[in-house]
Amino acid sequence: MNDLGFSRSSFKARVALAALEGDVPAELIAMRFGVSAKEVQEWRCQLEQRTYELFEAGGRR
Repeated sequence: MNDLGFSRSSFKARVALAALEGDVPAELIAMRFGVSAKEVQEWRCQLEQRTYELFEAGGRR
């Protein structure tokens, strides 16, 4: 857990969701969360590409 009480994966998910929510540039999201714009873009891409896994048969609920 980090200082805010989030695990690293949870933190990445929060950043990726923020990137998906609206028309805010990755640079601004990066500044808000203290990461690089490249990380924001990578995590957003990962979220978009793997979200389907939540809904696959046999997945965890």
